Amino acid sequence: MGKKFIFFVLGFAGSQFCLSQNPGLSPPAISALGKTTATYKGEWAVFTNPAGLQNIEQMSILFSMGNGNSIPGILNFSGGIVVPLKKFDSGMGYSFFGDGTFNKQKLSFGISHSMGITTLGVRTGFVQYHIEGYGTKAVPTIDFGGITRLSEKFYIGAYGFNLNFPSVSEELHFREPLLLGTGIQFIPTEHSALYIDLVKEINRPLSLRTGIQYSLIEAFRIKTGFHTEPSSYSIGFSMGKSRFKTDYSYSSGFIFGGSHQWGLTISFR
Repeated sequence: MGKKFIFFVLGFAGSQFCLSQNPGLSPPAISALGKTTATYKGEWAVFTNPAGLQNIEQMSILFSMGNGNSIPGILNFSGGIVVPLKKFDSGMGYSFFGDGTFNKQKLSFGISHSMGITTLGVRTGFVQYHIEGYGTKAVPTIDFGGITRLSEKFYIGAYGFNLNFPSVSEELHFREPLLLGTGIQFIPTEHSALYIDLVKEINRPLSLRTGIQYSLIEAFRIKTGFHTEPSSYSIGFSMGKSRFKTDYSYSSGFIFGGSHQWGLTISFR
């Protein structure tokens, strides 16, 4: 109980190690790339930069599950749905992290719209914290982002998460973390891509995130990444390209151990 109790206290106080580094608790498709989210484009952008919800051609449902940084009893789960609309792409996501004693849940809805070389996205939602014996607190959140294609090989992106900086506990002076990020994606060849992000959380040091993706074949991509504050490396893969796609990632952790995550995307034509 002692290890878990320390983890809960750190989590509620805004610890970078587990909760605040990514409000959506990064799914494996992004975790494997060092949590580089500024220019990520695809279905899993329902949890990251909302501008990444672009060129969605078919409705898809998403599931991911992880082992919660190797802490017994901790569940890390997320699910979502993305739907292309006439002039927008849309997505709804849900994430859960914790157990019956302490947990964090988030439900959100986002849309994006492309205008020439730029796509803008906005997401609104609610984050709920629950601590057994202390009650439950839910707060609204607002996220915004944009991605611009400068050329076929170069993209830039930026985002802000929790722009309303909502207060979870006045007594503990704990707010849902305000994160600002920017980054680039460089595609040197048709088989590879490089991602670099800079992320700043209020009252925390600047975090550098990098990720590399390489396609061995069209339907199989290996990924690796690294980020600072806290320092962690990651590795994983994505497999599939049509109706069924799977993702896996492993991220190191120097306090609570590494985290394995698995993801599944099912698309409907």
